[in-house]
Amino acid sequence: MTDTENPSRQPESSDNKTSAADSAIPLLLQRAASQYGGRTFLLERGENAEYSQIDCSQFLAKIHARARYLSVHGVVPGDTVGLCHTAWQDFIYDCFAVWTLEATVVSLPAEWRVAAIQSHLQQSGARFLCCSDSVRAKLEPVWSGLDFLEGYFLPEGSASEWQVIPESQKEQQQKQDPKRPQDSQSKSGSQREWQPENGWQRHSKSQPGVSSKEAVHSQNTESHRALFAYTAGTEGDPLGVLLSGASLAGAALALNERFADTEISALRILGQPGDLHGLVGGVLLAIHRGASVSFGEGRTSEVNPQAGGPSSDIERRALAAPNFLIGRMSQCQSWLAQVESFTGTVVAIHDDSMRNAPSWPSSNETGSGSRRIFYSYGLCESSGFFALKQFRPGSESGYAALDGSVRIGAFQSNVDDKAAAVNEANGEGNGAGPVSGGYVGLAPGNDGFVDAPDGTVGEIWIQCDYLAEGFAVQSSEHGHTQFIRGWLCTGDLGYKKGEELFVVSRAGERIVRADAPVYAPEVEGAILSLEGVQDCAVVGMKDAKLGQEVFAFVVLEAESSLDARQIKNALRSYLVPEKLPGKLEIVSSLPYNLAGKLQKNRLAYEFQRNQKLLNRLPGQVDIPYQWVYGKALSRFYTGLREEEKIYGTICPVCKKVQVPPKVYCGICFVECTEFVEVPRTGVLESFTTVHLEYPGQPRKPPYTYGYIKLDGSHTHLYHLVDGLSVDDIRTGMRVEAVWKPRSERKGTLYDIQYFQPVE
Repeated sequence: MTDTENPSRQPESSDNKTSAADSAIPLLLQRAASQYGGRTFLLERGENAEYSQIDCSQFLAKIHARARYLSVHGVVPGDTVGLCHTAWQDFIYDCFAVWTLEATVVSLPAEWRVAAIQSHLQQSGARFLCCSDSVRAKLEPVWSGLDFLEGYFLPEGSASEWQVIPESQKEQQQKQDPKRPQDSQSKSGSQREWQPENGWQRHSKSQPGVSSKEAVHSQNTESHRALFAYTAGTEGDPLGVLLSGASLAGAALALNERFADTEISALRILGQPGDLHGLVGGVLLAIHRGASVSFGEGRTSEVNPQAGGPSSDIERRALAAPNFLIGRMSQCQSWLAQVESFTGTVVAIHDDSMRNAPSWPSSNETGSGSRRIFYSYGLCESSGFFALKQFRPGSESGYAALDGSVRIGAFQSNVDDKAAAVNEANGEGNGAGPVSGGYVGLAPGNDGFVDAPDGTVGEIWIQCDYLAEGFAVQSSEHGHTQFIRGWLCTGDLGYKKGEELFVVSRAGERIVRADAPVYAPEVEGAILSLEGVQDCAVVGMKDAKLGQEVFAFVVLEAESSLDARQIKNALRSYLVPEKLPGKLEIVSSLPYNLAGKLQKNRLAYEFQRNQKLLNRLPGQVDIPYQWVYGKALSRFYTGLREEEKIYGTICPVCKKVQVPPKVYCGICFVECTEFVEVPRTGVLESFTTVHLEYPGQPRKPPYTYGYIKLDGSHTHLYHLVDGLSVDDIRTGMRVEAVWKPRSERKGTLYDIQYFQPVE
């Protein structure tokens, strides 16, 4: 096989080291078609669930055909087009077609609620929607509210690929907004059609047939706003981020150069259509490298024929042959569990659902050869990627930046207004109010920025060539993430050791309890390590005395019998007292969003809201109740009343016996669950004789109370001493318990009438 026919060969240095000038997406497509024209690029799944091979030239031709179709129906440069597909291949064709037309893509997950899709389409200013048939049906209940759209496109091959919004809806919208263009021609001033050979052509209405090549949009695609991508919504609702074509292609270029010495001939992308990591680290990386691409969701049926998996040779090759896998951690683990023979490279994107996942199997453990697993650190604001670290069992390494700078901002107690610093840095005047945590710095490179020393936790700032332009809609709800003077304040906390970056938590997960920081992921890791725990979330709640208190919400496995007290007791072996949860609630489930991110803000809000509702019950409520001694004392008093026996608890660690029994050892602070019987005899170690009379006494003075240490116990009972003259009582004398008659016992300490000397 020649090098041209063998896609697994490593490209020449000039191929791998793509220049920045070649990173524009349209140029990348042209370059791939000319260099890898006959090489399989896309494994396309058809109606009968069978795969067909699409080479680079065919892929480019399909994109050009789709672009021309969109342009004929009104899509022009600068337009915004929503994409909401259930199949990756449909998303890819429409996405690249829209980019070819120098328009902007709004990537909307098909799993979003209908109201969210409608809202983000309108906020982004979309004029058109490309969607699957199922999404179109899903939007039917709110279709009258989508009258701001000119029309929608269904995938190629659908019964009706193009539909206009009914004129009645447009007329109603025109009444509400008279400045709105009445048709797609009014936006551009002329009818325009895109041609693969010449790009955009303008057909003048006054001079039909006369055309000239028009630079309607800057050919420098660095200024082309290619994508509205949405954040994962860790601290609230997803936010739209503006990414240029150069940023997206630049991030893929950085990945390509990071894996320059790695064989990449076939990529497998796991996840939902439009996922940023799949688009950048999958499709665009494959274009850089000239590799083939296949898609999936990490389901068992994709790799197991008995579960409805692959049937054709092409399909089997699509699923079994990849040597580069990218997806969320949970998806990658599920896929690798089914394809044990996989050898190659895995890039795993962190998701919160895998916080308690078992360690990845290494190549040595599985005998799988050269399998390598990398964790990715990146944000939507950095085109999905910024740094990678390789998983190595038994060693903890940090992230290494692909191509960019990292700085760690320090915390100081005398600075508490980050919002003001952010706005001042951007020239926007005063901030919107204080943010707790004592953050310092305007932006790296300014005199006001204070670097945290190596090993000290602070807020992570990054800078690279493929940062986003900013947020699509300016809002005060960006949380801890901000763009300041060319740097991205990520909202994550971490520390540096040399050039390695270690990520600790989100800034919102830093709980300041009595002036001492507690990081929620550390507490969560300890809880998740306990047998019987399925999931958990740790948040900080306002506390009048401590500032913030550590609250833990725990989901137990179905067969688990753990309770909150047992969990707290077990955590003492993992956490210092200052980090133990002050409050622990057992719950049935935790809220996650579609991106697999745990919604801690929502969890805390709902808990606090429920507490407020409870505190606002009007009027007075009389609630009858019975007071009980609790587990330990109930056993103790039952023994006195029913058995004339004295019980204590024994510590499983120090083996000391406490009488009366306690559920925790006062020395070891561990739970005591074992009860032991102790003799009724003991030693009087100290005593007091009462001569003064006052109300509430057990008898008329004089009488004596003493501290009695029963045989075999390590604590004392405080009780009456009788049976002899008070003048004859002395320390060190042996005594024994005397019970009241059975009919007079009530289940109290005074079921023992007194202690008397042992004859």
